[in-house]
Amino acid sequence: MIEIRNLTKRYGKSLALDNISLDFEMNKVYGLLGNNGAGKTSLINIITNRVFASEGTVLIDGLKAEENEQAQGKVFCVTAKAKFPRDMKIKDLFKWEKCFYQSFDIDYAHSLADKFDLDTKKKVSSLSTGYTTILKVVTALASNVEVMILDEPVLGIDSLYREVFYDALLEHQREHKNLMIIATHLIDEVERVLEDVVIISKGKIVKNSTVKDLTANGQSLNQAYVEILKENRHG
Repeated sequence: MIEIRNLTKRYGKSLALDNISLDFEMNKVYGLLGNNGAGKTSLINIITNRVFASEGTVLIDGLKAEENEQAQGKVFCVTAKAKFPRDMKIKDLFKWEKCFYQSFDIDYAHSLADKFDLDTKKKVSSLSTGYTTILKVVTALASNVEVMILDEPVLGIDSLYREVFYDALLEHQREHKNLMIIATHLIDEVERVLEDVVIISKGKIVKNSTVKDLTANGQSLNQAYVEILKENRHG
């Protein structure tokens, strides 16, 4: 579904991504892991056309991702910096999202809001940090697009609602068989929803594997991740 070939991104003299190539396949939930400054955000921003690559290509369902509305219409991306109109009521925001994503399911959005105890009559400006994040994940899941990219999707959400989110995510993915990419530092917590993991360090892919293979020796995913980063650092 997403093909990345020889992708490089430079910011001045700084190399954020160093000639990486990989595929993200449909009907899978990927973990995109790496420490701060590893290149995760640059990769997400290039896929979603927020910045341009210095070299290389990204294809979404065979279409060039760069400046292509048809390709970008297949993707819904949630980031910590994403903002909604503050004076808009949540129920009206759902209608607004429907204008941008024809597949957006307003009834499903309201159903998810009920699960999270999110009052759709409230304005966005009245929401706490946690509930603003909840609103983001509700709109992402209700978009029903082919590719969902979730960057730190549970930031500020308390433990109870994080479990509600992970359960809703798995249920949604089983039904729609879409591609989900989750970038997070909460590796122990997210392990149960992931199938494959891509680990980035210093702009390079240092591991692209299944969770099953990484944890085959009884380690947790987080333990395996830390060992891989240590080996790469000293290797």
